[in-house]
Amino acid sequence: MPAILPPGSPSRAWLAVAVWMALTVVLSSIPFHRVQPSVSDADKHVHAAIYCVMAVLCARAWTRHGSPQGAMVERTMAMALIFGALMELMQSYVGRQMSLADWVADGVGAVI
Repeated sequence: MPAILPPGSPSRAWLAVAVWMALTVVLSSIPFHRVQPSVSDADKHVHAAIYCVMAVLCARAWTRHGSPQGAMVERTMAMALIFGALMELMQSYVGRQMSLADWVADGVGAVI
């Protein structure tokens, strides 16, 4: 029986992106009022790490989709920055603070 999403297929790569983005939405929706990180700017490192993984997954999906390298980089960055901006906006509706610095950290993570 053939696999529904065969290894190496663009659909399988996009599914990984969708799952990662859904996980990011869920985690971004949880209010963290009492969390005090012991490392300065720890949340910026977390933002960068999350968006670094998302960028790798997006780049792989765009590549499997057949996008040329330049277009893949542009599309990956656009997706990361737009998604990051939407997550920051969404956080303002769930009791968290919207932050330009967090959005910059998202972009830095996507570049890494």
